[in-house]
Amino acid sequence: MVESRPFSIVFVAGVHGVGKTTFSTALARATGVEHVAASTLIKAARQQSDKRVKDVASNQDELVAALKSYSCHATVLLLDGHFCLIGAGDHLVDVPTATFEAIAPTALILLCADSEAIVSRCVKRDGRALPLDLIVRLQDREPKRATQLSKVLSVPLLALNEPFDQARAMALVGAIGG
Repeated sequence: MVESRPFSIVFVAGVHGVGKTTFSTALARATGVEHVAASTLIKAARQQSDKRVKDVASNQDELVAALKSYSCHATVLLLDGHFCLIGAGDHLVDVPTATFEAIAPTALILLCADSEAIVSRCVKRDGRALPLDLIVRLQDREPKRATQLSKVLSVPLLALNEPFDQARAMALVGAIGG
């Protein structure tokens, strides 16, 4: 059972380096809602900087626990994260449906971009990037997982390709309460 909270969550997803945080920060500023990255909440609970996740279940339990105690000062929280993660041996692992049931998002937004542009962006930002083939695999898997979750959770999914249509996202957030 999902606990009641005084704010709605719009989950913004996409592969590492697609621009989730940049997009979400701009969207939050434009709509007056709040934004936090799932990785920020998880990192506050544990020391982890690698993009590869050793224990997906534990990692996501940390996120759910952090959200329970998160103090949001708006009616809508943009939570940016992933629908699938990189596990051992670069195996793609879907974030469990139970995690999203616990997060209880009101809507999902998926960001997609050119894989080579993502690699370039990561190199510029981080000084390194995941291999191009891994980014391609992630970009293939994320929309499939997003569609599955949208159906299971009975929530709308807004898929945006770069350049991202902020007006469509603003309309979605506005309809929810932002």
